[in-house]
Amino acid sequence: MKITQIGKYYPPYKGGIENHLFSLVNNIKNEVEELTVEVFNDSFFSSKEVEGNVTIKRNGKLFEVFSTPFSLSMFFSFLGDDSDIYHIHMPNPSAHLLMKMAGLPKDKKLVISHHSDIVAQKFVYKFYKPLMKKIYQRADAIIAATPYHVQYSDILPEFEEKVKIIPYGINIDSFEKDKELLDRIKRIKEFLGENSKNAVFVGRLVYYKGVSFLVDAFKQIDGDYNLIIVGNGPYYSTLKAQSMEDKRIIFIPEADDVQLKAILNSSDIFVLPSIETSEAFGIVQLEAMACSIPVISTNVDSGMKEVNIDKKTGIKVPPKDVDHLKDALKNLFENDEYRNQL
Repeated sequence: MKITQIGKYYPPYKGGIENHLFSLVNNIKNEVEELTVEVFNDSFFSSKEVEGNVTIKRNGKLFEVFSTPFSLSMFFSFLGDDSDIYHIHMPNPSAHLLMKMAGLPKDKKLVISHHSDIVAQKFVYKFYKPLMKKIYQRADAIIAATPYHVQYSDILPEFEEKVKIIPYGINIDSFEKDKELLDRIKRIKEFLGENSKNAVFVGRLVYYKGVSFLVDAFKQIDGDYNLIIVGNGPYYSTLKAQSMEDKRIIFIPEADDVQLKAILNSSDIFVLPSIETSEAFGIVQLEAMACSIPVISTNVDSGMKEVNIDKKTGIKVPPKDVDHLKDALKNLFENDEYRNQL
């Protein structure tokens, strides 16, 4: 059996869906004859990596409009593809349209993983939606991570009979603390201060992550606390300027896998203050839980509701609510017993 996985980007590009795709590839590669991954490159040039029966095709990006990359290379790649199953990770308008232009034979199976609706580009979505519905009609199966993905979706309820709920997961074994990880944890704690309490955010610095609300909330709390913001993106400079007067707020634009795990293990609280349904799940919450730290998340109308269980794995607060976010942070910073119970 030959399978083609179609995504937007692929590691080392950072992102929850990219990590999910990487994990999926590594867990099914031994079950198939050939596995091809079609994604976009973050540059004009295309590249191909082959390891055993897995081929990663990073198709050169001609340009990007509304956060959507376009590539002629991907179109020609689809023309020469003879896979038995095509698995596309949506939303991914350009890859979908390129696959449609290349033609998907009727005898080929199509699986869609619906990771989220298109939220930010609402005007463009109005015109794209009829085409999107056609590929969902063509699909043999649609995968969603939680029932909330269906409940709050603009498009999935129409195709509910095709939807299979398959939750996201992570490899817990990869969070085992070896010597290198323990050494990094020790150095980070020495840098931050052995007696300090640390909150951490990890993710792309984009509008829907709501990090500006987290910064405002943290700045209102006095004490030997640190806020570590791991990630980069279009809001990086704005958030740096917003945080400039508070030296306890630390920005780390890039972190490799070991460094990220060390930062999580050096922290006392993980915060995901997302404000829009663009945050459809937040896989990074699972990574924080794998490091045994409680999560503060927002009660966004998406799959986010499924992940963090209020008062069991952490605390949920309303989105865009600085006061509730401040109170949750203060509660977990000051109450060691309660924090350690979560």
